[in-house]
Order: sequence, then C-alpha cells, then structure tokens
Amino acid sequence: MRALEQLGLSIPSYATLYTVIQVLYILVSVGIALLIVFKKPGQWVPLGMSAFLVGLSAYEGADYPALAAAYPVLYTPTQFLIGLGMGLLGMYALVTFPNGRFGSRWVLGFYLVNCLVVVLSAFLTTPVFALINTVFTMLSFPLLVGILIYRSRRLLTAREQAATKWIIASLSLFILFLLLFFSLIPAFAPADAPALLIINIAG
Repeated sequence: MRALEQLGLSIPSYATLYTVIQVLYILVSVGIALLIVFKKPGQWVPLGMSAFLVGLSAYEGADYPALAAAYPVLYTPTQFLIGLGMGLLGMYALVTFPNGRFGSRWVLGFYLVNCLVVVLSAFLTTPVFALINTVFTMLSFPLLVGILIYRSRRLLTAREQAATKWIIASLSLFILFLLLFFSLIPAFAPADAPALLIINIAG
C-alpha cells in the first residue's frame, strides 16, 4: 500500500495499469510471432521462435501461480502453451539456430533431457520434482548461451555466425535482466519499495 501511495496510484488504477501492460505485452509477443511465421512459412526454426514468444506471453511471471489458482479453467491450456512453446519448439529453435541442425550429440542430448523434464513437469507436481525443474530451468539459460557460442565457433558458417551473435547478445541481456530485476533488487530492496511494485507491473 505504501508503495502505491508513493507512486500516486490507487488499487483500482494499479489493477487497470497492470492489466493494460500485460495485454499489450501479450499482443506484441503474439504479433511478432505471427509476423515471423508469415515471413518464414514452413520452416521449423522460425516456427519454434514464434512458439517460444507465444509461450512466453502465456507465462505471467511471479503472479502466475496465483492466477492459475484463481482461474483453474485456464491452467491446462496455459501449461500446454508454455510447455510446447517454451519447452519443446522454442528450445529446439534456440539450440539449432539458425540452420535447424543440432550438429553435436551433446547438444541433442541436452535438448532431449529438456523435453523429458518438460513432459514430466506436466504430470509430476511433487515438491522434489518442482525443485529439480526449477534448478534445471535456471541452469538452462546460461547453458543456452554456451551452446550458441559453441555452435557459432565450431559448426556455423560466417553468415550464420552473424545471425547467431544477435541471439547470444539478446539472451545474455535477458539473463542479466532476470538477475537484476527478479533476484538482486528484491533481495536488497525493502518490501514496500516502489521499485518492487514497478517490477511487478512489468511482469
């Protein structure tokens, strides 16, 4: 409440602002995904990138568990979008970017382990597996950067390397953003700090 007062927001205005930002985020994510599909039809890597964006738009950040509990009818389709988009197709696009080929057995092995974890997470909800899934998910981000760097140096042509550099830079910035806004700031900022409220609004 104090953070809302410091920002000059009432609870209804905060709820409206939060909803508008989330709807815009979803529309932009889905819009970019559709643009990629229409521009590169019939190709698995662009399709996977599009599915990753759609899955990302279905995930509601820190508020996702509360929203899933409040609207159980949306839980299954949302989990499907997240699992298929971010877990299976999206991960395939990232580890095979830009040519759609794994190029190495250990890269294929990482992808298959990821697929297994995604499928099991749809059926196993025990605290132990939830912890394993969380740890694996957190490790996946730096591992993806490592895979992309390895592929760029060992397996790709000069033209493919140029395209991959953008993905490496974007993913690295995304990881830094996650660490800063969802780990470091919440760990050191007071519970009623306006910064935490702004982070929550941003998703």
